[in-house]
Amino acid sequence: MPHIWVEYSSNLEDSIDVSALLKTTQDALIGDGTIFPFAGARTRGVPVQNYLIVDGHADNSFVHVLLRIAVGRSQEDRKAAASRVFEAVKDFLAPITASRPLGISVQMEEADEATNFKTSNYREYLKQRGIPEKASSKPERPAKTPGRSAPLRQAAGASISERVSAEPRQKTLDADHSSTRVRIRHFSKSLPMSLLRAREAVMRHFRASLRRFEITEQQWRVLRALTSVETIEVTTLADVTFLLPPSLSRILKDLDERGLIVRRTSSSDMRRGIISISPQGLELIERAGAESEVIYREITGRYGPERLAELQNLLQQLEECLDGPEIAG
Repeated sequence: MPHIWVEYSSNLEDSIDVSALLKTTQDALIGDGTIFPFAGARTRGVPVQNYLIVDGHADNSFVHVLLRIAVGRSQEDRKAAASRVFEAVKDFLAPITASRPLGISVQMEEADEATNFKTSNYREYLKQRGIPEKASSKPERPAKTPGRSAPLRQAAGASISERVSAEPRQKTLDADHSSTRVRIRHFSKSLPMSLLRAREAVMRHFRASLRRFEITEQQWRVLRALTSVETIEVTTLADVTFLLPPSLSRILKDLDERGLIVRRTSSSDMRRGIISISPQGLELIERAGAESEVIYREITGRYGPERLAELQNLLQQLEECLDGPEIAG
């Protein structure tokens, strides 16, 4: 131990880097390894497909972190660790919180010592890989709320929009007893966030229509992709729809159960799945597509057909420009 479960509503899968969220959560809990052993960490990402959040609006989302630890830590240590994880997860999800309804929660519980059995050989492999069990420095514990100064209380009470729009602070990096000031571009000028905000501005006009046809954004994306091909392999479909294979697997299962797609295996390789859209799927696309085109016409009218065509051309150029080796930081 510790064991960590990070549950999240499936409508977040396009908006967050799950692997990075898991690492952020685990790193925050383990700290320097003096309270919780690094070799005991088990962290899982658990997407939740079926859920009801508050009023059931399709935009509502959640992330819930369950921390299960062995008995023996003091209440002070448990509280500090849970608070550390909560703040780290909140910071990681701040861009999502600024753009959609999101609930974040962290819960810590102790495993029953009498029924808690475990074994592993992770430490042996960590030694072979040259990975230390403890980090080089111990993270600071979060300050307790009652003792915070007035400026800190004011900062904590600031709205998300105020914190996002405020100019970023300069961070000081100490190396060899010297300091170098590094300024990062303002949050509002972040290219990924600009693209995400634009996507949200567009998609909010389509979500009500998708709900009427009882289909999620991800399911619609898959069906739209299938209308452009006769058949497609599952791995290729994951690439063109920008969906993680586990997520796509669940989506295909749901679409198959509704009779909207046809699944079969390749005659040359039984391990390769082949997908095509079914007649029922095409009928759904035709009905939902009629509403979609009405929305497209309204968006085009507001933004202007020439500007929209130019925007799509520029986005394609940006994609082609960056299609290559990753840029080293």
